[in-house]
Amino acid sequence: MYGIPPFHAETPEKVFENILSGHIDWHVEYIDFSPEALDFMKRLLVVDTTKRLGANGAEEVKAHPWFAGVEWDKVTTSEAAFIPQVNDPRSTAYH
Repeated sequence: MYGIPPFHAETPEKVFENILSGHIDWHVEYIDFSPEALDFMKRLLVVDTTKRLGANGAEEVKAHPWFAGVEWDKVTTSEAAFIPQVNDPRSTAYH
């Protein structure tokens, strides 16, 4: 959804510092998020696990506004909107 690891930095030391401090540079000036998407990502990355989205179970995550319109009881039986076509099942590239 974001395209960049949340705690990215120039050095491994800075990455670890960002993780421990919870610092995330969201680059909102370059990446266009819906308010729901940004809230969803931020709430999944709350440092205090008791306050993190999902701390009270999967239903809490599924009820987030970012998933509005998802029919959870049909997720496994509905046809996917996008099915990647791969040339090699061992490849991680998709062009």
